[in-house]
Amino acid sequence: MPTPAPTPPLRSRLDLEWQRLATTPTSRQALSRWQRVEPVLAGHDNLEQLRSTVHNRSDLTTGDRALAALVRLAAAHDDELAVRVVLQCLLPGALRLAQALSMLLGGQTASEASVLAELAIGIRTYPWQRRPRRVAANLLLDVRQRLTRAEHRWSGLIPAGLYLDQCLAPTHAAAFEDTLTWIDTRVDVEQLLRRARRKEIISPAQEQLLRDHYLHGIPIERLAGRYGRSRSTLFRDKAGAEQQLRRAAAAGHTGAHHG
Repeated sequence: MPTPAPTPPLRSRLDLEWQRLATTPTSRQALSRWQRVEPVLAGHDNLEQLRSTVHNRSDLTTGDRALAALVRLAAAHDDELAVRVVLQCLLPGALRLAQALSMLLGGQTASEASVLAELAIGIRTYPWQRRPRRVAANLLLDVRQRLTRAEHRWSGLIPAGLYLDQCLAPTHAAAFEDTLTWIDTRVDVEQLLRRARRKEIISPAQEQLLRDHYLHGIPIERLAGRYGRSRSTLFRDKAGAEQQLRRAAAAGHTGAHHG
């Protein structure tokens, strides 16, 4: 009995489907209909042209407006084809996110499936009235947040990018034992934040942000209102604090916070 051919990777299957879909008469008709509802989409003859506009790095504003129009069609009009087009437009970023989360989510294949499924849900439910700009970044950040929060909710633990087999050489493990407490390959957040603050790896403000977000489960959107700061600023501050923790782990010692 012949061995079945292996299933092509998810990206290959999506790209093949896109090649068949992007220039069909049905998709052209849908695009024409969309252009009457969303004039910003005018001037495109097929879906591949539209995808190219979204990916055009030399005109980010036009691309963002086109993507926002597609998301409105998907979320407000429940248009399945629009969902598929947005998914294809965000596929490169989604696959990069899946790569970053692969260890957390059980490997690359499982991570890709989880990210793309969550992204499809996010497109259909996107709050386009409230967040009309930076649509691609918002969607992917939402996916990251939902997946990581769901993965850690059961235990109150967070990897925070700190994995013994990746970040610590064997000779560093003993020295690091006196500064951060490990549970398996994950860090107990409460212990981590308390020690990191005492050793001045992070500032009091950084400690509070990580504590509110990870231990108390408060979304960044709500923290932005509570702190009176922008959502993007809090994401940047959170990423900076986590990077300081990773550097301390990789070095095998702690350093003073300079901020």
